[in-house]
Amino acid sequence: MAKIQLPSVEDIDVLPRWAIVALAARCARRLQASSQQCGKTNSDQDAIANAIAVAEQSAASGIPEQVDEAIRAAKAIANRITQEGFGAGDATEWIAEDCAPASAAAYAAATVQNSGRSRAQSAYWAMHGVAYVHEHDSAIPDGMRRDYDLLRESATKEDWNNDSPVPPAFFALHTEFEEKAIQLFNDKIGVEADAKLIEYCTRHPHLLYSLTPRQFEEVIAVWSWIRCRSHTAHA
Repeated sequence: MAKIQLPSVEDIDVLPRWAIVALAARCARRLQASSQQCGKTNSDQDAIANAIAVAEQSAASGIPEQVDEAIRAAKAIANRITQEGFGAGDATEWIAEDCAPASAAAYAAATVQNSGRSRAQSAYWAMHGVAYVHEHDSAIPDGMRRDYDLLRESATKEDWNNDSPVPPAFFALHTEFEEKAIQLFNDKIGVEADAKLIEYCTRHPHLLYSLTPRQFEEVIAVWSWIRCRSHTAHA
Protein backbone atom coordinates (compact mmCIF):
# COMPACT_ATOMS: atom_id res chain seq x y z
CA MET A 1 0.00 0.00 0.00
CA ALA A 2 1.32 3.43 -0.95
CA LYS A 3 2.26 5.73 1.90
CA ILE A 4 -0.29 8.45 2.61
CA GLN A 5 0.89 11.84 1.37
CA LEU A 6 0.08 14.35 4.09
CA PRO A 7 -0.39 18.02 3.18
CA SER A 8 2.60 20.33 3.26
CA VAL A 9 2.81 23.64 5.11
CA GLU A 10 1.96 25.35 1.82
CA ASP A 11 -1.09 23.11 1.37
CA ILE A 12 -2.34 23.87 4.86
CA ASP A 13 -1.68 27.59 4.48
CA VAL A 14 -4.34 27.91 1.77
CA LEU A 15 -7.05 27.00 4.28
CA PRO A 16 -8.92 29.77 6.11
CA ARG A 17 -7.87 30.58 9.66
CA TRP A 18 -10.36 28.51 11.64
CA ALA A 19 -10.15 25.60 9.25
CA ILE A 20 -6.43 25.35 10.08
CA VAL A 21 -7.18 25.48 13.80
CA ALA A 22 -9.88 22.83 13.41
CA LEU A 23 -7.50 20.59 11.45
CA ALA A 24 -4.77 20.83 14.10
CA ALA A 25 -7.23 20.17 16.91
CA ARG A 26 -8.67 17.21 15.04
CA CYS A 27 -5.20 15.70 14.58
CA ALA A 28 -4.36 16.13 18.27
CA ARG A 29 -7.73 14.65 19.22
CA ARG A 30 -7.06 11.61 17.04
CA LEU A 31 -3.78 11.00 18.84
CA GLN A 32 -5.34 11.54 22.25
CA ALA A 33 -8.04 9.00 21.45
CA SER A 34 -5.66 6.39 20.04
CA SER A 35 -2.77 6.75 22.50
CA GLN A 36 -2.56 4.15 25.24
CA GLN A 37 -0.64 6.54 27.45
CA CYS A 38 -1.77 10.10 26.82
CA GLY A 39 0.21 11.70 29.63
CA LYS A 40 1.66 9.90 32.63
CA THR A 41 -0.69 11.32 35.25
CA ASN A 42 -4.32 12.44 35.45
CA SER A 43 -3.06 16.01 35.61
CA ASP A 44 -1.13 15.48 32.37
CA GLN A 45 -4.19 14.05 30.66
CA ASP A 46 -6.34 16.99 31.81
CA ALA A 47 -3.80 19.52 30.51
CA ILE A 48 -3.57 17.77 27.14
CA ALA A 49 -7.36 17.59 26.84
CA ASN A 50 -7.66 21.27 27.77
CA ALA A 51 -5.16 22.39 25.12
CA ILE A 52 -7.11 20.54 22.46
CA ALA A 53 -10.43 21.81 23.77
CA VAL A 54 -9.46 25.49 23.64
CA ALA A 55 -8.44 25.03 20.01
CA GLU A 56 -11.73 23.29 19.20
CA GLN A 57 -13.74 25.96 21.01
CA SER A 58 -11.94 28.76 19.22
CA ALA A 59 -12.50 27.17 15.81
CA ALA A 60 -16.16 26.49 16.62
CA SER A 61 -16.94 30.03 17.74
CA GLY A 62 -14.58 31.94 15.46
CA ILE A 63 -13.39 33.76 18.58
CA PRO A 64 -9.86 33.06 19.88
CA GLU A 65 -9.73 31.65 23.39
CA GLN A 66 -6.93 32.47 25.80
CA VAL A 67 -4.42 29.74 24.99
CA ASP A 68 -1.17 30.87 26.61
CA GLU A 69 -1.60 28.77 29.74
CA ALA A 70 -2.84 25.75 27.78
CA ILE A 71 0.19 25.86 25.49
CA ARG A 72 2.57 26.31 28.42
CA ALA A 73 1.09 23.36 30.31
CA ALA A 74 1.18 21.01 27.31
CA LYS A 75 4.73 22.01 26.38
CA ALA A 76 5.85 21.47 29.98
CA ILE A 77 4.54 17.90 29.86
CA ALA A 78 6.32 17.16 26.60
CA ASN A 79 9.57 18.66 27.89
CA ARG A 80 9.37 16.77 31.18
CA ILE A 81 8.76 13.44 29.46
CA THR A 82 11.66 14.12 27.09
CA GLN A 83 14.03 14.93 29.97
CA GLU A 84 12.92 11.90 31.95
CA GLY A 85 13.44 9.68 28.92
CA PHE A 86 16.96 10.90 28.22
CA GLY A 87 17.79 10.64 31.89
CA ALA A 88 16.84 6.98 31.85
CA GLY A 89 18.83 6.36 28.69
CA ASP A 90 15.80 5.50 26.57
CA ALA A 91 15.76 5.62 22.80
CA THR A 92 14.85 8.90 21.14
CA GLU A 93 12.03 7.21 19.21
CA TRP A 94 10.39 6.11 22.44
CA ILE A 95 10.66 9.60 23.92
CA ALA A 96 9.11 11.17 20.84
CA GLU A 97 6.21 8.74 20.87
CA ASP A 98 5.57 9.14 24.59
CA CYS A 99 5.48 12.94 24.52
CA ALA A 100 3.66 13.21 21.17
CA PRO A 101 0.13 13.69 22.62
CA ALA A 102 1.26 16.69 24.69
CA SER A 103 3.31 18.09 21.82
CA ALA A 104 0.44 17.77 19.33
CA ALA A 105 -1.95 19.41 21.80
CA ALA A 106 0.46 22.33 22.27
CA TYR A 107 0.78 22.80 18.51
CA ALA A 108 -3.01 22.66 18.13
CA ALA A 109 -3.51 25.37 20.75
CA ALA A 110 -0.73 27.44 19.17
CA THR A 111 -2.67 27.66 15.90
CA VAL A 112 -5.21 29.84 17.71
CA GLN A 113 -2.74 32.64 18.45
CA ASN A 114 -0.31 32.21 15.57
CA SER A 115 -0.85 34.01 12.28
CA GLY A 116 -0.01 33.48 8.64
CA ARG A 117 2.50 30.77 7.81
CA SER A 118 3.27 30.19 11.50
CA ARG A 119 -0.29 28.94 11.99
CA ALA A 120 0.07 26.51 9.11
CA GLN A 121 3.42 25.33 10.47
CA SER A 122 1.90 24.60 13.88
CA ALA A 123 -0.86 22.56 12.25
CA TYR A 124 1.74 20.77 10.13
CA TRP A 125 3.75 19.71 13.18
CA ALA A 126 0.63 18.60 15.02
CA MET A 127 -0.29 16.43 12.05
CA HIS A 128 3.17 14.97 11.53
CA GLY A 129 3.60 14.23 15.22
CA VAL A 130 0.52 12.05 14.98
CA ALA A 131 1.77 10.47 11.76
CA TYR A 132 5.09 9.62 13.42
CA VAL A 133 3.38 7.69 16.20
CA HIS A 134 1.15 5.88 13.72
CA GLU A 135 3.82 5.30 11.09
CA HIS A 136 2.78 1.66 10.70
CA ASP A 137 -0.96 2.26 10.92
CA SER A 138 -2.25 3.79 7.71
CA ALA A 139 -5.74 4.38 9.09
CA ILE A 140 -4.75 7.45 11.15
CA PRO A 141 -2.69 9.24 8.46
CA ASP A 142 -5.39 8.39 5.92
CA GLY A 143 -7.99 9.92 8.24
CA MET A 144 -5.96 13.11 8.64
CA ARG A 145 -5.53 13.42 4.90
CA ARG A 146 -9.29 12.98 4.52
CA ASP A 147 -9.90 15.69 7.14
CA TYR A 148 -7.70 18.11 5.20
CA ASP A 149 -9.36 17.31 1.88
CA LEU A 150 -12.82 17.78 3.39
CA LEU A 151 -11.88 21.15 4.84
CA ARG A 152 -10.35 22.36 1.60
CA GLU A 153 -13.29 21.18 -0.49
CA SER A 154 -15.85 22.74 1.87
CA ALA A 155 -13.91 25.99 2.11
CA THR A 156 -13.97 26.27 -1.68
CA LYS A 157 -17.57 25.20 -2.25
CA GLU A 158 -19.01 27.25 0.61
CA ASP A 159 -16.74 30.25 0.13
CA TRP A 160 -15.28 30.22 3.63
CA ASN A 161 -13.14 33.11 4.79
CA ASN A 162 -10.92 33.67 7.83
CA ASP A 163 -13.99 34.42 9.95
CA SER A 164 -15.84 31.20 9.08
CA PRO A 165 -16.10 28.99 12.20
CA VAL A 166 -15.53 25.24 11.98
CA PRO A 167 -17.02 23.19 14.85
CA PRO A 168 -15.83 19.65 15.65
CA ALA A 169 -19.22 18.43 14.39
CA PHE A 170 -18.08 19.34 10.87
CA PHE A 171 -16.03 16.16 10.74
CA ALA A 172 -18.84 14.04 12.17
CA LEU A 173 -21.00 15.06 9.23
CA HIS A 174 -18.59 13.42 6.79
CA THR A 175 -18.25 9.94 8.21
CA GLU A 176 -19.05 6.66 6.54
CA PHE A 177 -22.26 6.61 8.55
CA GLU A 178 -23.36 9.83 6.86
CA GLU A 179 -23.43 8.13 3.48
CA LYS A 180 -25.40 5.20 4.85
CA ALA A 181 -27.78 7.55 6.64
CA ILE A 182 -28.44 9.55 3.49
CA GLN A 183 -29.19 6.37 1.57
CA LEU A 184 -31.49 5.17 4.34
CA PHE A 185 -33.21 8.56 4.39
CA ASN A 186 -33.82 8.40 0.64
CA ASP A 187 -35.05 4.81 0.78
CA LYS A 188 -37.50 5.41 3.60
CA ILE A 189 -38.75 8.91 2.86
CA GLY A 190 -38.34 9.17 -0.88
CA VAL A 191 -37.68 12.19 -3.04
CA GLU A 192 -41.16 13.60 -2.45
CA ALA A 193 -40.74 13.93 1.33
CA ASP A 194 -42.26 16.97 2.98
CA ALA A 195 -40.40 20.11 1.85
CA LYS A 196 -40.39 21.62 5.34
CA LEU A 197 -38.80 18.50 6.80
CA ILE A 198 -36.09 18.52 4.13
CA GLU A 199 -35.46 22.21 4.73
CA TYR A 200 -35.15 21.69 8.49
CA CYS A 201 -32.75 18.77 8.07
CA THR A 202 -30.66 20.85 5.70
CA ARG A 203 -30.43 23.70 8.19
CA HIS A 204 -29.80 21.46 11.21
CA PRO A 205 -27.91 18.39 9.92
CA HIS A 206 -25.97 17.93 13.16
CA LEU A 207 -29.17 16.93 14.92
CA LEU A 208 -29.39 13.89 12.64
CA TYR A 209 -25.76 12.88 12.54
CA SER A 210 -25.32 13.03 16.29
CA LEU A 211 -27.71 10.06 16.54
CA THR A 212 -26.59 6.48 16.78
CA PRO A 213 -27.53 4.29 13.79
CA ARG A 214 -30.29 2.70 15.88
CA GLN A 215 -31.71 6.09 16.94
CA PHE A 216 -31.61 7.25 13.34
CA GLU A 217 -33.59 4.22 12.23
CA GLU A 218 -36.19 4.95 14.92
CA VAL A 219 -36.54 8.55 13.73
CA ILE A 220 -37.01 7.37 10.17
CA ALA A 221 -39.65 4.89 11.32
CA VAL A 222 -41.55 7.64 13.12
CA TRP A 223 -41.40 9.94 10.09
CA SER A 224 -42.60 7.15 7.84
CA TRP A 225 -45.50 6.44 10.18
CA ILE A 226 -46.49 10.13 10.28
CA ARG A 227 -46.39 10.38 6.49
CA CYS A 228 -48.43 7.19 6.17
CA ARG A 229 -51.09 8.62 8.48
CA SER A 230 -51.05 11.90 6.57
CA HIS A 231 -51.65 10.17 3.24
CA THR A 232 -54.43 8.04 4.78
CA ALA A 233 -56.15 11.14 6.19
CA HIS A 234 -56.19 12.84 2.79
CA ALA A 235 -57.20 9.76 0.83
